[in-house]
Amino acid sequence: MNNIAEWISTARNIAVQCRLGMTLEAGVAITGFLPVMANELIEKIDGDFIVLINDLNKCHKNSDWLGVADCLEFDLVIWLERLNSASG
Repeated sequence: MNNIAEWISTARNIAVQCRLGMTLEAGVAITGFLPVMANELIEKIDGDFIVLINDLNKCHKNSDWLGVADCLEFDLVIWLERLNSASG
């Protein structure tokens, strides 16, 4: 679980890119970040994570970059922090 702090930092950095209108950079970062994180946490994925990813996907499809930022900065970070607390 050492990667959780790094993933939280990455999620927050991508959220900043979204808020600053750096949508191309944010989109590229998301596609590199989320699959790696999900693959490493495959056994920990729960219904909350699936809802979060669905919400993130809806925002992305609608070009709602502030929504993407909120999903990353708040929902994903909270989910990761909860996961970190549960693991030790």
